Amino acid sequence: AAAKPPPPAAAAAVAAAGEAQREWERKMALGRTIERFLQDTASQLTFYGLAQLYQEVPEGDLCVFFRNNHFSTMCKHQGRLYLLCTDVGYFDQPGVVWERLSDVSGDNAHCDGGFRVYAPHAAPPPPPPP
Repeated sequence: AAAKPPPPAAAAAVAAAGEAQREWERKMALGRTIERFLQDTASQLTFYGLAQLYQEVPEGDLCVFFRNNHFSTMCKHQGRLYLLCTDVGYFDQPGVVWERLSDVSGDNAHCDGGFRVYAPHAAPPPPPPP
């Protein structure tokens, strides 16, 4: 005996279920892509964006840079980009004036007013008691 084909309603239901499964898989893949993008750009700066800044900001110019919901003054000095350090966290580091913008992860060198990498000095020892 030959197998009978499924009724049209059953075939349509199977096709719809297959389409729903493919749509769910497409949305899950898109979600993973979006999640990776958000993780890779959590600092609101991409490698491409950093390269564009290096290419487009003219030497010696000052401009405004917006990142992580914070405005910063940016300048380009000797081919490198620097952000003016204005955060209260640098209050106790008077030698820190600039942050060299060279990495999207935030692992950037801090520099003094002459754009030299800042090397903190140990605090002098307290004076001897009288």
